[in-house]
Amino acid sequence: MKYVFGSYTLDVRRLQLMRDGAAVPTEPQVFALLRHLIENRDRVVSRDEIFDVIWRDRVVSDAALSSRIKAARAAIGDDGTRQEFLKTLHGRGFQFVGQAEERFDGASTSPASAQPSIAILPTMMVSPTDAQRAFGEGLEDDISAALGRVGTLYVARHSGGSDLKSLAEALGVRYVLELKLRFSGEAFRLNASLLYAERMEEVWADRFEGQLDDPFAAQDQVVSAVLGRLVPNVMMVEVQRAASETSVTDAYHELLRATPLCMRMDAKDNRQAVVHLERALIADPQHALSHAMLAWCLGQQALSEWAPDRDAAFASAMEHGQLALTLAPRDALVLTFVASAEVAAGEHVAARHHLETALDRDPSLAWAWAMLGALETYSGRLSKAIANYERALRLSPHDPMRFSYYFGIGAARYGTGDYEGALPMLEQGYIEAPGSTWAPRLIMACAAEMGNTQRMNEVAKVVRSLKPHATAEELVDSAPIRDQGYRDRLAASFRKAGFK
Repeated sequence: MKYVFGSYTLDVRRLQLMRDGAAVPTEPQVFALLRHLIENRDRVVSRDEIFDVIWRDRVVSDAALSSRIKAARAAIGDDGTRQEFLKTLHGRGFQFVGQAEERFDGASTSPASAQPSIAILPTMMVSPTDAQRAFGEGLEDDISAALGRVGTLYVARHSGGSDLKSLAEALGVRYVLELKLRFSGEAFRLNASLLYAERMEEVWADRFEGQLDDPFAAQDQVVSAVLGRLVPNVMMVEVQRAASETSVTDAYHELLRATPLCMRMDAKDNRQAVVHLERALIADPQHALSHAMLAWCLGQQALSEWAPDRDAAFASAMEHGQLALTLAPRDALVLTFVASAEVAAGEHVAARHHLETALDRDPSLAWAWAMLGALETYSGRLSKAIANYERALRLSPHDPMRFSYYFGIGAARYGTGDYEGALPMLEQGYIEAPGSTWAPRLIMACAAEMGNTQRMNEVAKVVRSLKPHATAEELVDSAPIRDQGYRDRLAASFRKAGFK
């Protein structure tokens, strides 16, 4: 992505500012400040937000911010008097007020040549009242704004047209989203349909219902549900597309090839995912999402004890995570993947901060809610953990990571002593992800507490095949669980299953 304004070009992918084609020396913080202001040029950016984005958890003075603003203005030929591009709004913050044109990398200027892109058509309604029309238009606006905050999607709005394929070609988008809204008294029903533009093939459809007594709450609920289901489906279609385009080896295609492999919780697939992600970073060393997913994969290797050197895997995961955050500090998916690696590594404070930031950007991101559930489990807040995992399931009931939501609910229920409620969830997750190393341990623990000797012995064989000489304490120590009560419960269950 490039932003062109006046004689200047801000190249996000190459982290470079240019004037008339020549590079302008720019410090990383100044570049990050310019980028954030330009990307959010439709609004005033507060001083607190800038502190959060540029310095994160570091405490710095107002003078440091003033210095970066001054340097940013100097880099683009502006100053505090003219304020041609960067305007100070006293008491409120700063805003980029120049005219910036977005351009996409590659031979084509269309976003469809890289990231998935979607056109949202006007919501279809039959003879709506003024209030119903306002509700429908507001819903459409909210869906568009929410999709726009998803870093992996480019969103276009259009007034509509009869030939959807021609419309998609004109806008340069890969997908078209149709919304149909019907009313019956205070009740409404929204039918959403996603079409793959090239073939005009429906790749996803769903129905959402609610009441109009609190329209804003209803809009928020529907938007969250739509995004929770639509975005994972888009990514799975993209994965299938990349699998068929074997000759294309750019960073985005390699990332897509890695995605299902990393999600399977299998040692061999995880290693192959790392290969694809390393290829992605050779093709584009600045590809933030590839760095973030690689951090997650390496964190999985270490946590699941697939890595020959656990400490080295964690260290590499954190390194790629920091690179991803430097490149895309506000991307919800990047933040969530990095946080997943941090959870595995036991960096719980950083993980919570990144997950909360991700959910502030995209409240419908099911995986972020699930990882918050993991944090709550590891800290002993089990009721909150179950609520977060259940929310993830409601948001994305057919998510490819659904097995981990089952694992999470099962693990939290085990911690409360609800073994009968935990075991079916753990078993379902294990069916969907048989490569998991932790599922058989928890199934074994539940079976031991329930007196189900047959199932306990079956999974104990699996655990011993993976950890032949492990003691109960060693099995517990391999998990990033900090709550002592949970750790003691696990150790006692493992001893019941025959581990010393």
